[in-house]
Amino acid sequence: MKKILSFTYARTIIFGIFFVIPFLFGGQAKASTLNPGIISSCGEIIDTGTYTLNQNIGSGGACLTITSGGSADQTIIDGNGHTIDGDVNGSGGYPVGYNFTLQNVTVTGDVNSNGGDGQGIPGFDENGNPTGSATDGAAGGSIVFLNSQLNSVNANGGNGGDGGTWMDTNGGNGGTITLTNSTAVSNFVGGGVGGPQRGTSGSSGTVNLNSLPGPISKCMVIYNGGTYTLAHNIGTGGSCLNIQSDGVTIDGGGFTLNGNITGAGGAEGTVDDSDNVTSGTSGIGFAIQNITVTGTITSGSGGSGGSANNTSSGGSGAAGGSITITNSTTTSVTSGGGGSGGTGANGNGGGPGAAGGSITITNSTTTSVTVGNGGNGGSAWGGGYNGSGSGAGDGGSLTITNSTTTSFTVGNGGNGGSGGSGGSGGNGGSLTITKSGNLNISN
Repeated sequence: MKKILSFTYARTIIFGIFFVIPFLFGGQAKASTLNPGIISSCGEIIDTGTYTLNQNIGSGGACLTITSGGSADQTIIDGNGHTIDGDVNGSGGYPVGYNFTLQNVTVTGDVNSNGGDGQGIPGFDENGNPTGSATDGAAGGSIVFLNSQLNSVNANGGNGGDGGTWMDTNGGNGGTITLTNSTAVSNFVGGGVGGPQRGTSGSSGTVNLNSLPGPISKCMVIYNGGTYTLAHNIGTGGSCLNIQSDGVTIDGGGFTLNGNITGAGGAEGTVDDSDNVTSGTSGIGFAIQNITVTGTITSGSGGSGGSANNTSSGGSGAAGGSITITNSTTTSVTSGGGGSGGTGANGNGGGPGAAGGSITITNSTTTSVTVGNGGNGGSAWGGGYNGSGSGAGDGGSLTITNSTTTSFTVGNGGNGGSGGSGGSGGNGGSLTITKSGNLNISN
């Protein structure tokens, strides 16, 4: 009887060793492989195709791992309005990170398509001559985003491998990130580091920022001209639409934008080591119609002209952006001021200032309107101060038709630049009012 029991105990122990212990001490189970079509969980994507979420997936950490998508093929992940709570990783491809598209999705973690690092095997023959081998780092992949909200996006090149002395291995070039109607907290497309011996680092990649005119259903950055029409009320206060391009019209379609609309400011002029001076660029203006805006509406200020260091004239300032408002209800409207002219050097004249942005209001109601001032004319210095100061820009114009506003301020002209002969000051902005009421005029 004791022998039988002992045999039973031994068999139980052996069973535990072979079947139970692996479950207790083994690693996590391999992620499940996902097939193109509807998906409802995290996993590994090994085939190109379209994968569409039918619910939120993930709980932090790694979620989707992509090992498909070459230079001609694309893996598409359609969030269908859902959230991926975790990382989407297409890194490690060789000779390029894996390419894929994410659309209609929010991703809380990182999205990566970094190129794989090069491999190296150092070695020497019996005479001490290097015989090692190594490969270059892979290029970062191409990631396309449509109508999505992202955290950190990375398409960096891989580092060159180390094959020992005299091995020239290069870092991979950075990849391409394209954001269309999408926003990301950060984008990185750096080139990989060359091999540790004599390698060359890869070049930085490209980040493309686009927006598609048409219906919009959320606050966003607008990068391209065209008409953007609200599909419903948007915004919860604060910044809502950030406009980076001229030629934009926001059509509210009768809906409300709860927040601010802002046009980007123009770039400042520059001067290089050879004293080549550039002018500023214009502030961004835009039009709005059929909309209620609860926050501020502001166009961009023009950039100032560059100032010379040695023998050049100052660069020209650029105009502030203009605003057109039609059939709308707004609160505070401000157009950007004109940029000032740059300073001329050694008897050369200063650059001219530019006009403030104009505002045109038709069939609308607003609380306050402030029109941008003209930029100051650039001054001249050196050369016995014989150079001429330049003229200033005019204040922006204001036109109000069939509208009501509580108060408004018309733009002032800028100051003329100083020099051997001073520049002329700018004119105050013009004012045209037709069939409008409740007006409190300043300047």
